[in-house]
Amino acid sequence: MAQKYKELVKDCAIKILNKWPQFRYDGYKNLWIFKPLGSSSGNGVVVLNDEDKIRRQFLFLKMTTYVAQKYIERPMLIHDRKFDIRIYFMTFIRDKFVHIWLYKDCYIKFATYSFTCDSFNKSIHVTNYAIQKYFMNAADEVPGAKENMWTLTQLIDYFQTIDEPRL
Repeated sequence: MAQKYKELVKDCAIKILNKWPQFRYDGYKNLWIFKPLGSSSGNGVVVLNDEDKIRRQFLFLKMTTYVAQKYIERPMLIHDRKFDIRIYFMTFIRDKFVHIWLYKDCYIKFATYSFTCDSFNKSIHVTNYAIQKYFMNAADEVPGAKENMWTLTQLIDYFQTIDEPRL
């Protein structure tokens, strides 16, 4: 009987995903991330979910222009941490041709603490080193990471050890 219900739930989930492809990322907490234009190093980045707080925050800071983006509430995680991949490239357009030079390596930056949508602490949501350096310690380190960062080779090695990415 349990197997029957398991199959029914699986079929229902597939139907939902067919109608709502972003479901696995959207979440239900209505989180939004705000980034000030012209800022760097993770400065001024905030995650909010309360409409009144959002209005107050930006009425108070009306001199600054922000980029607002729906926050991915179910990101892919590595060792339960949010991460991003920093890739350097250069583009050049000449005679209607676009030339792209891609640097041969990249690096992967991790948040210090395990991902949760229950806290808006920058140590969880902003992977920038300028922010994370204030939170890092050996007890919270991602295996094999140096200053919460991996090389591309470490990322490839990690992906080869797992069956599929956990979302």
